[in-house]
Amino acid sequence: MMRSILYTVISIYFFSSNIVLLSQNKPKPQSAMRVNLIVDASCAKCQFDKKSDKDCLLAVEIHSDIYYVEGTTIDDHGDAHASDGFCNVVRKAHVEGIIDDGRFYLDKFRLLKYREKKKLYSN
Repeated sequence: MMRSILYTVISIYFFSSNIVLLSQNKPKPQSAMRVNLIVDASCAKCQFDKKSDKDCLLAVEIHSDIYYVEGTTIDDHGDAHASDGFCNVVRKAHVEGIIDDGRFYLDKFRLLKYREKKKLYSN
């Protein structure tokens, strides 16, 4: 009789401690970050050195991190291989959207006027 009570108490203890442990191991929800900035936009492969890509894909640089853009393509903004295209230069763009799971989900994308860089000093 005493033995069965002891087994019951021990099993209740282990069962309740496992419930507490399971409730503490909940996965943390991923947080998304809303963005409204002027950023560098260009080809991930040609300009941002993402050599693992086999295709030219539009990407933006936000706080020194490179994010692929979802919601528009590299060819929606002119010829990517033109002299001022995304594969040859880094352009400025005003973007609004959400960064989530390593991607930038676009709400608005406005490409700013391209100006060639000028040398500040000459030799």
